[in-house]
Amino acid sequence: MKKFIAGLLSGIVLCGVVGAATLYEAQPATFKVMVNGKEFTSDPPALVVEGRTYLPLRAMGEALGVPINWNEELRQAEVGTTANLVKVSNLVQTNDKWKMTYLDCKTYKEINEYTKAAEGKEFVIVAFDVENISTEGQNFSFFWLGSYFDDYKTPVSILGEQIDGATMLGANTIEAGKKIKGYLAYEVEPEWKKIDIIYNESLLPDEEENKMSFTISR
Repeated sequence: MKKFIAGLLSGIVLCGVVGAATLYEAQPATFKVMVNGKEFTSDPPALVVEGRTYLPLRAMGEALGVPINWNEELRQAEVGTTANLVKVSNLVQTNDKWKMTYLDCKTYKEINEYTKAAEGKEFVIVAFDVENISTEGQNFSFFWLGSYFDDYKTPVSILGEQIDGATMLGANTIEAGKKIKGYLAYEVEPEWKKIDIIYNESLLPDEEENKMSFTISR
């Protein structure tokens, strides 16, 4: 009851209109809100103000599969993927076998109804075009992959789904001159600031010739 009263009081909106204060009273919605065919529920609940329905931003984003982030540095709410919010050190990297082209970086609370991030975490999906520029078929394997979130080594999450037309990069055989649109998935806490992705088909850590690396920051 206390939470309900607090939510109701927080729904009272005061705004200046031509030098005067106009009072709007918010009431909990008495009707169902359906999102993609399913009833939407949230705490606090949907509110009705002057005949218009207002929904909690984060809960609505999660219901639609749209990430909602709070940017503390800029003091702003950010709706949608982080594709337009990140900076990338290299868009294209090559070695003697591969050409990797960065496509985008997106975050999801859930991929679909069966694949959802754990409480307090999100999926980060980084997509690439990977082209075999050699004269023979090659195997692109995440065995050679190193991934670091804020300098901590982070394992790849194994997802079976296609995402935005991309296939998960794992053990992908690619013929000479061909390419694949693929992604890497990670399940992490949403406060990350930097991702380092390094692909190096060498057992010698100091061997730089075949290393391809990307740094994504926000």
